[in-house]
Amino acid sequence: NPLVMSHTLITDTRTSLDFPRLSNASVLQPQNDDINTAIPVSVLEFISGNSTFSSAEANESVTASVWYSVTPEQDGYYTLALSSDTAQTANLLSGPAEISQLSLLATSDQPDEVFFLQAGETYFIQIASDSAGGEFELSFVTADAPAPVQIPFPLWFYMVFAGLLIGLACTSTRLRET
Repeated sequence: NPLVMSHTLITDTRTSLDFPRLSNASVLQPQNDDINTAIPVSVLEFISGNSTFSSAEANESVTASVWYSVTPEQDGYYTLALSSDTAQTANLLSGPAEISQLSLLATSDQPDEVFFLQAGETYFIQIASDSAGGEFELSFVTADAPAPVQIPFPLWFYMVFAGLLIGLACTSTRLRET
């Protein structure tokens, strides 16, 4: 990234000439500072990164972020984990590469959360911070399917019980009317 000239002028006191102020912020910004420059990663990849000097885009609700994209080769269950010395969160989002149209699917704030992704779809991983950012370790790996929810009684039991409740409610209403 080249140095950027700002609209602020600095006057050289020796010559009284005005010069544009140079900013090196763009030199220090991570290459994946914006969603449109998200770095593609693979499933089962462990990523070491740094979000220091990152910024937020329009419509982002954080102070700073860096972006990755992932396109699974097969349907499956996955999990996301983030380790960081600073307060950062990894968010998995779906939708077009436009901040205002993304939907949150999962977050590293919910450890052990398992989610399903479709093959061929591109998803975005946002490493978000409300501070100055910092170094992080990200893992995006396959996971076992979540265990099915166990209900304590067979389905027919609930249907019979619901029928009895409806029958009692109707009987009660008829008794009050008479």
